[in-house]
Amino acid sequence: MRRALCCFYTLRNMALRELASLEKYLGLKKPNKFSTQGDKKVPVMQNNNAPPLVGLVTIACHLVKEAKRPELLGDSAEGRAVVQQWLEYRVTKLDSHAKEDIKSILKVKSQIQEKPFDISTF
Repeated sequence: MRRALCCFYTLRNMALRELASLEKYLGLKKPNKFSTQGDKKVPVMQNNNAPPLVGLVTIACHLVKEAKRPELLGDSAEGRAVVQQWLEYRVTKLDSHAKEDIKSILKVKSQIQEKPFDISTF
């Protein structure tokens, strides 16, 4: 139980750190205010003139558009689909794992994508 709580706290912080890192990478001058809500600690971005944005992917896409860097979301329909696939993978798969497991998962996933998989070898 204690490990689960620790991992949950780490994941919440991980999402907030990822958003702050994205802001910095994009060169956004005015930092946004991020918090979390609910049992799953979903990221929330407070907007001064609009309702808050909820969810890691929603906020990340908003920040990219705010920075006028649409190419980061994909230049073609296929490119946008790949970006959305990775963002969905991040939220649906990685959030359920401990921080130390995430590096291994991403390493294996990138190796799988780099090499064609031949089912006849089994």
